[in-house]
Amino acid sequence: MRISSSLSKALLAGTLLLALLPALRAQMKSGETMKNYAEVFGVKLLQPSYPYDISLIASDPPGNVLAPGQQPTFSFLIRNNQSQPLEVDGKIDVMAYGTRGIPGNIWLPEIFKMEDLPPIPITVKVPAKGTQTVKVKPQLPEKLGAYALIADFGAAGRRFATTCVRTFAPSPEKIQYPKLSLDDSVGVEVLKGLGVQAIRMQCSYVPTGDPRHSKEMKRLTEELKACEENHITVLLMFMSGPTDQPLGRGRPHLSDDGIMLSTKEDLVWPPQQDKDFQKFVTQVCETFGWPKGPVTAVSLWNEPWEGMSISGWGSDLPRFREIYTAMAQGVEAARKTGVEVLLGGADSSSNTLDKLFPDGKDTFLKWLDVCTIHYQGMSAPVLYRNWLNRDSPNGRVKIWDTESWVANTDDRVAAVIAANRAAGYDRAMGVYSGNISTRNHGRIPGPNGTAKDFTTYDAWSTAAAVGAAQHFIGERPFRE
Repeated sequence: MRISSSLSKALLAGTLLLALLPALRAQMKSGETMKNYAEVFGVKLLQPSYPYDISLIASDPPGNVLAPGQQPTFSFLIRNNQSQPLEVDGKIDVMAYGTRGIPGNIWLPEIFKMEDLPPIPITVKVPAKGTQTVKVKPQLPEKLGAYALIADFGAAGRRFATTCVRTFAPSPEKIQYPKLSLDDSVGVEVLKGLGVQAIRMQCSYVPTGDPRHSKEMKRLTEELKACEENHITVLLMFMSGPTDQPLGRGRPHLSDDGIMLSTKEDLVWPPQQDKDFQKFVTQVCETFGWPKGPVTAVSLWNEPWEGMSISGWGSDLPRFREIYTAMAQGVEAARKTGVEVLLGGADSSSNTLDKLFPDGKDTFLKWLDVCTIHYQGMSAPVLYRNWLNRDSPNGRVKIWDTESWVANTDDRVAAVIAANRAAGYDRAMGVYSGNISTRNHGRIPGPNGTAKDFTTYDAWSTAAAVGAAQHFIGERPFRE
């Protein structure tokens, strides 16, 4: 495939940006790292210790995303960290808040308060080093947006409790190729509440003869079943799992003297396992491929840069093409059973072009149904003539955004998603998962030393904007 001079410049710019992503990831700001977090919520951060902790252990609805007319119920676990009892008539403050962008900064949301709402009285009686569970049922306004709950226990101080959003009620239907996507870390409950029906999910290759294979398949089955039940489709990104490695560890780069350097590692499996990987791909696609399951596409590795990658790729271009061929042949075998699974290249257009089309030939074009993109803006590869005119049962190459986290505040979501769609994206993304929700995981102590695990989600204000964008833009085709 021949690429024009202007396109080459655009790709070079994209490559330079993506080369900076390890540094950019350190700049992502969510939760308590957002600007004005402490001031707006009235809490102290980075203290060596706190008199107490408060954790959200259950909520209804479980993703903290409310539709019009819904009121939430929250259960909190209060843990007394002091050597004396914590007994106080406290309260849960409730406030409406939002986030806005800072000019010239895509990563740092600025939190601002809209209004204080009536607080919820709460009586706290926690023994020394003990715990107490409390349930609160705030009556939130019907106004769409975000609401934060802050515990205030007098002399023991204030602690962030949770945040939820009210947005438009979703109306999901079973769709093969939804037009908006997020990462799986957002949480199925949150995705369901926002009506978002596509995610990117990592799948670790575990050799079929490995004792850990059944455990990985069980995990995958549980997660994909939850997606299917909620009409959420999945782009499955194959990467390395617990395969055998020399010395029991990844292979780092070496110094000129042959000394292992403390750098990123190569986690790619050896060539003799490619046939088994192909078998693994077929097994996964036959079991979970559309329409049997939610998997509509697969890709190979996240940003597999030549030489060194943050994602555990340290091999070279020929090795990628060998593994990609095995993946493609595994998908083709699964397709013979009736499933419809697309092939999605490497995860990012720069890596896909680098690995599959560096020789100017279209050898791999038959195996590229989707090109996933990262941070392409208005320069996405939507007009490549060979890709548009591809002769394939799956038609032209689709363009799906899987990592362009540039709309991380309430005021930027709709504009970015609309711009992506106008630029020809078949699927937009635009929002970093940490600015939509935060996953809380822990254990609730029980009698006689027993404990119960919990997983909950705080839904941040940007989630409400995503719900609004999905309501007003949704699956509507772009026209003008």
